[in-house]
Amino acid sequence: MDLHQAARELFAGYLKAWNDKDFSAVAACFDYPSVFVLPEATVTLSDEAALIALLERIFSGLEAENFSHSTVGSVVARRCNQEMAILDARNVARLRGDGSVIENIDAHYVIKRREGQARFAVAIVCESGWQESKGNA
Repeated sequence: MDLHQAARELFAGYLKAWNDKDFSAVAACFDYPSVFVLPEATVTLSDEAALIALLERIFSGLEAENFSHSTVGSVVARRCNQEMAILDARNVARLRGDGSVIENIDAHYVIKRREGQARFAVAIVCESGWQESKGNA
């Protein structure tokens, strides 16, 4: 399978696992070690157990806001080389059960293929619309 398609399929499985709150399935989408870059911290994750612990913390905050599920406006994957791709998920809406928005973000991922399997190596949480910003560094 071509890496571009593999990246898109990886993200689709990741989003389903996220919405199902299936932390083990989310963790299986990552290569290890991997890195999560969040506004409040950069976290290096050595294994699935470390990611599951991080997800438990993230979801406790989301559930306090009555989180139901996430939707994604668009997904753009670009192949870097035979074994790596960049994937951008734009307009990720984290929603409550009544459909109201908790937050909108964009997410930026680095995907590596190892032994034929595409997995996330880096996940970065970005402000919604960050790619359209000019010179705001």
